[in-house]
Amino acid sequence: TVPQGATVAFAQLDLDAGPYPLVNVFELNVSLKAADGRVVPDGSTVATLAVDVVGTALRLGEPIPVTITVNGASAAVDTQGAFLAPVALQEGLNEISVDARDLAGNVRREEFHILAKTSVLLAIHPVASPTNQTAVTVQGVVESGATVTVSGNPVPVDGSGSFSVVVPLVEGANAIRVRASDSYGNANEIVLSVTRDTLPPALAILTPSNGAITRDATVTVIGNTEVQASVTVARIPVDASSGVFQVDVPLVEGANDIVVRAADAAGNRVQAVVRVTRDTPPPALSVASPQDRAVTKEQTLTVQ
Repeated sequence: TVPQGATVAFAQLDLDAGPYPLVNVFELNVSLKAADGRVVPDGSTVATLAVDVVGTALRLGEPIPVTITVNGASAAVDTQGAFLAPVALQEGLNEISVDARDLAGNVRREEFHILAKTSVLLAIHPVASPTNQTAVTVQGVVESGATVTVSGNPVPVDGSGSFSVVVPLVEGANAIRVRASDSYGNANEIVLSVTRDTLPPALAILTPSNGAITRDATVTVIGNTEVQASVTVARIPVDASSGVFQVDVPLVEGANDIVVRAADAAGNRVQAVVRVTRDTPPPALSVASPQDRAVTKEQTLTVQ
């Protein structure tokens, strides 16, 4: 009731100028936590694929009945208005939304954007193996900001993420460990297996024997060597994948030096030579004595 004679002033409320505080609107407090309990701020990069969404819904400091959904999935709320919901992350950018609704239909929302990064980009150029070299060059590329070690030794990385280092080899098997690490504790490791082999492959010519003589136009060369070695016989490529080779080689009249060469996968080489003589003319033959149509009374003759 307005007393008689009082002055009344009216104010017009501009609804478009809000927001205006609402009576009984509750307070939603939400944070993200890692497995070790550390708080994960919005916009962070984490080296994990899971975080916990924790929070409370209170009105004037007191718990109220609310429903909580995290990325659309319901989360349990205890009698103190607290809730906890584990969230699985995908590699890359993740958006986490937390919605709270009270019995009156009031809604509060909190959103987080988290980058999940659990790996380090590492690519290595192929390395020849086996090899007969004393060292091998390891080259590769990593993501920006990563550090690299090769066999435990730090390696410089240029601005494009490329690196290159010469690694000495010992005879036999060598395991070269290339490891890349980022500032979030992620690591990636590639092990290069390189075999150093400086011994030439075994090579034996089984047939023909050195110094053989034949009237044939070809000779069959048979031998053995290291499995998978590359073999040529008289410059003819021969299959020696099983370690045994055989090929027919054409001969010229006279002496033929047949060269057999073998090379293994490491580049070691060896050769053997066998001489084969082709002799096709019949031997010269003449009789000086006795003369043709000679007559004698002797019982024996000396032929010369």
